[in-house]
Amino acid sequence: YKIFYILIGLFFIIYLSIDINQETSNKFLIGIKDTPRFELMLSGFKDWVENGNYIFGLGVGNFNISGNSIASHAHNTYLNILFENGIAGLFFYLVFMFSIFIKLLNKLKEDKNSHIVVSGILLWIANMILSLGNTSYHHENALLITMIWILAINKDKEILK
Repeated sequence: YKIFYILIGLFFIIYLSIDINQETSNKFLIGIKDTPRFELMLSGFKDWVENGNYIFGLGVGNFNISGNSIASHAHNTYLNILFENGIAGLFFYLVFMFSIFIKLLNKLKEDKNSHIVVSGILLWIANMILSLGNTSYHHENALLITMIWILAINKDKEILK
């Protein structure tokens, strides 16, 4: 199993070394000073504050309520949910996500050699980190991640046998 994880790490490093071009390296150098994204998040925060409905937010799909022509979502899952669904929506989203993580950890305790459960945990961690810079549930990768989580959580159920 250690070899498997080492190979995954090596493939990732190789991918990064091949993919790094001028644009990619500039993005790494810019880091959190990515002003268009920062302005986008500030614009969403301003709309959310001006709307005044902190508990339930602006409403689903209403991120660009003030005519924000930069983008239709915040490019940050947590802020996007906060703006559109309010504090209540963000709370329930985080409860849901951490309940998935706890389920995955419990499955890993039951079977320490389950690759699908380890993959589910790694995808959960990656998703939570990537959600800081993108709205992952606006893309098809959310369907794939969700399917892997379902398989990992239900790996001992009759449906998979």
